Amino acid sequence: MAGRVIVERAPVSMGREARVTEAGDHRFFAGWRSDPFFFDVPGAMNNLQFTGDDFFADKDVCSIVLEVPNSDPGAETGWPVGPHAGRR
Repeated sequence: MAGRVIVERAPVSMGREARVTEAGDHRFFAGWRSDPFFFDVPGAMNNLQFTGDDFFADKDVCSIVLEVPNSDPGAETGWPVGPHAGRR
């Protein structure tokens, strides 16, 4: 099923700067970000006496985010929003 294209040729954020593409009321992001999850392994293994050591401090996550406004027809009707990738 074909749909409308919202974003084309958006950059991928590989470094510290978040490269967000805006298209009308939509915003799109793809790339690596610092993992926001915190887990203190030594503290968890020591009766929850936390040490402040964060196992995920140097870990990243790869994300794809599409911000869609509530006024978008798909937001209220439940139309599927999905990715499409191709080579040209």
